[in-house]
Amino acid sequence: MNYQTTMRSCQISLAAAVLLSLGACGGDGGGSGKSVSRSGQVYLQKGVANAQVCVDLQASGGCSANAASATRTGADGSFQISFQAPDDAAAQRFVAAPLIAEIVADQVQYKLSAPAAKGDQINPLTTLVQGHIQRT
Repeated sequence: MNYQTTMRSCQISLAAAVLLSLGACGGDGGGSGKSVSRSGQVYLQKGVANAQVCVDLQASGGCSANAASATRTGADGSFQISFQAPDDAAAQRFVAAPLIAEIVADQVQYKLSAPAAKGDQINPLTTLVQGHIQRT
Protein backbone atom coordinates (compact mmCIF):
# COMPACT_ATOMS: atom_id res chain seq x y z
CA MET A 1 0.00 0.00 0.00
CA ASN A 2 1.28 3.41 -0.81
CA TYR A 3 0.99 6.56 1.30
CA GLN A 4 -2.04 8.01 -0.54
CA THR A 5 -4.03 4.78 -0.23
CA THR A 6 -3.24 4.56 3.48
CA MET A 7 -4.27 8.20 4.07
CA ARG A 8 -7.48 7.71 2.11
CA SER A 9 -8.35 4.64 4.21
CA CYS A 10 -7.73 6.60 7.40
CA GLN A 11 -9.93 9.47 6.20
CA ILE A 12 -12.78 7.10 5.32
CA SER A 13 -12.46 5.32 8.66
CA LEU A 14 -12.47 8.62 10.55
CA ALA A 15 -15.50 9.88 8.61
CA ALA A 16 -17.37 6.63 9.31
CA ALA A 17 -16.56 6.87 13.02
CA VAL A 18 -17.80 10.47 13.18
CA LEU A 19 -21.03 9.61 11.37
CA LEU A 20 -21.67 6.65 13.67
CA SER A 21 -21.07 8.73 16.78
CA LEU A 22 -23.42 11.46 15.51
CA GLY A 23 -26.16 8.93 14.83
CA ALA A 24 -27.21 9.12 18.49
CA CYS A 25 -27.57 12.90 18.42
CA GLY A 26 -30.72 14.75 17.46
CA GLY A 27 -33.44 12.46 16.21
CA ASP A 28 -37.18 12.75 16.59
CA GLY A 29 -37.23 13.69 20.28
CA GLY A 30 -38.24 10.18 21.27
CA GLY A 31 -35.17 9.73 23.47
CA SER A 32 -35.12 9.45 27.21
CA GLY A 33 -34.32 13.15 27.77
CA LYS A 34 -31.88 14.68 30.18
CA SER A 35 -31.49 13.74 33.82
CA VAL A 36 -31.05 16.71 36.16
CA SER A 37 -30.96 16.88 39.94
CA ARG A 38 -30.86 19.32 42.81
CA SER A 39 -29.69 18.65 46.33
CA GLY A 40 -29.30 20.61 49.54
CA GLN A 41 -30.52 20.80 53.12
CA VAL A 42 -33.61 22.05 54.94
CA TYR A 43 -32.49 23.83 58.09
CA LEU A 44 -34.23 25.58 60.99
CA GLN A 45 -32.10 25.45 64.14
CA LYS A 46 -30.77 22.14 62.88
CA GLY A 47 -31.42 19.91 59.88
CA VAL A 48 -35.10 19.08 59.53
CA ALA A 49 -35.88 15.38 59.08
CA ASN A 50 -38.82 14.12 57.00
CA ALA A 51 -39.73 17.47 55.43
CA GLN A 52 -41.31 17.24 52.00
CA VAL A 53 -39.23 19.12 49.43
CA CYS A 54 -40.27 19.88 45.88
CA VAL A 55 -39.31 22.02 42.93
CA ASP A 56 -42.14 24.49 42.37
CA LEU A 57 -42.47 23.99 38.60
CA GLN A 58 -46.11 25.18 38.52
CA ALA A 59 -45.43 28.27 40.70
CA SER A 60 -48.17 27.10 43.08
CA GLY A 61 -46.23 27.89 46.24
CA GLY A 62 -46.56 24.33 47.53
CA CYS A 63 -45.85 20.68 46.92
CA SER A 64 -48.76 18.93 45.26
CA ALA A 65 -49.43 15.31 46.17
CA ASN A 66 -48.62 14.11 42.66
CA ALA A 67 -45.51 16.24 42.10
CA ALA A 68 -42.95 14.25 40.19
CA SER A 69 -40.21 16.37 41.70
CA ALA A 70 -40.93 15.78 45.40
CA THR A 71 -38.90 13.94 48.02
CA ARG A 72 -38.45 13.69 51.80
CA THR A 73 -35.41 14.90 53.71
CA GLY A 74 -33.08 12.56 55.54
CA ALA A 75 -32.32 12.63 59.26
CA ASP A 76 -29.92 15.56 58.81
CA GLY A 77 -32.31 17.55 56.59
CA SER A 78 -30.52 16.67 53.36
CA PHE A 79 -32.39 15.99 50.15
CA GLN A 80 -31.81 15.16 46.52
CA ILE A 81 -34.43 15.54 43.81
CA SER A 82 -33.86 13.98 40.40
CA PHE A 83 -35.91 14.78 37.32
CA GLN A 84 -35.95 13.20 33.88
CA ALA A 85 -36.49 16.23 31.67
CA PRO A 86 -37.93 15.52 28.21
CA ASP A 87 -35.81 18.30 26.67
CA ASP A 88 -33.32 21.06 27.48
CA ALA A 89 -36.06 23.63 28.08
CA ALA A 90 -37.68 21.45 30.75
CA ALA A 91 -34.28 20.87 32.36
CA GLN A 92 -33.72 24.64 32.49
CA ARG A 93 -37.16 25.19 34.08
CA PHE A 94 -36.34 22.54 36.72
CA VAL A 95 -33.04 24.21 37.62
CA ALA A 96 -34.54 27.72 37.57
CA ALA A 97 -37.65 27.00 39.69
CA PRO A 98 -37.82 27.81 43.41
CA LEU A 99 -37.69 25.07 46.03
CA ILE A 100 -40.43 24.50 48.60
CA ALA A 101 -40.10 22.63 51.90
CA GLU A 102 -43.22 21.66 53.82
CA ILE A 103 -42.59 20.80 57.47
CA VAL A 104 -44.99 19.53 60.11
CA ALA A 105 -43.65 19.86 63.66
CA ASP A 106 -45.57 19.92 66.94
CA GLN A 107 -48.85 19.91 64.99
CA VAL A 108 -47.85 23.13 63.23
CA GLN A 109 -47.22 23.25 59.49
CA TYR A 110 -44.39 25.40 58.18
CA LYS A 111 -43.62 26.22 54.59
CA LEU A 112 -40.13 27.38 53.68
CA SER A 113 -38.80 28.27 50.24
CA ALA A 114 -35.60 29.14 48.44
CA PRO A 115 -34.98 31.21 45.31
CA ALA A 116 -34.01 29.53 42.10
CA ALA A 117 -30.34 29.23 41.21
CA LYS A 118 -29.14 30.62 44.55
CA GLY A 119 -28.00 27.36 46.09
CA ASP A 120 -30.33 24.69 47.33
CA GLN A 121 -30.37 25.45 51.03
CA ILE A 122 -33.85 26.05 52.40
CA ASN A 123 -34.12 28.00 55.66
CA PRO A 124 -35.95 31.04 57.13
CA LEU A 125 -33.57 33.51 55.45
CA THR A 126 -34.02 31.99 51.99
CA THR A 127 -37.78 32.08 52.59
CA LEU A 128 -37.61 35.83 53.21
CA VAL A 129 -35.55 36.34 50.07
CA GLN A 130 -37.97 34.27 47.96
CA GLY A 131 -40.91 36.21 49.41
CA HIS A 132 -39.26 39.48 48.39
CA ILE A 133 -38.62 38.14 44.87
CA GLN A 134 -42.27 37.15 44.50
CA ARG A 135 -43.48 40.59 45.61
CA THR A 136 -41.25 42.54 43.20
